[in-house]
Amino acid sequence: MTISKKYKLKRFASTNNNLRTKEVVGVILSEPEEGNSLTMISDPLDPEADFRQVTTSRITALEKTPNGWQFRTLNSVYSLTEEQA
Repeated sequence: MTISKKYKLKRFASTNNNLRTKEVVGVILSEPEEGNSLTMISDPLDPEADFRQVTTSRITALEKTPNGWQFRTLNSVYSLTEEQA
């Protein structure tokens, strides 16, 4: 995996509102893995900030798809797809 690839993280369902947007585009630090959290770095929402970091809760179910992954965490359901350049 190349860390410079851009990915889109999209939340479909959640039991909390900790994520300020339903979609985040950025780079991931590692591929999703069941039992671990996913961390993504993206452009900041706040113009005074240097970057935005999104970290999910622990991944409890993971499925590889043709375009990326779909996964469930302790609180939410997501898809993660590679962004086309």
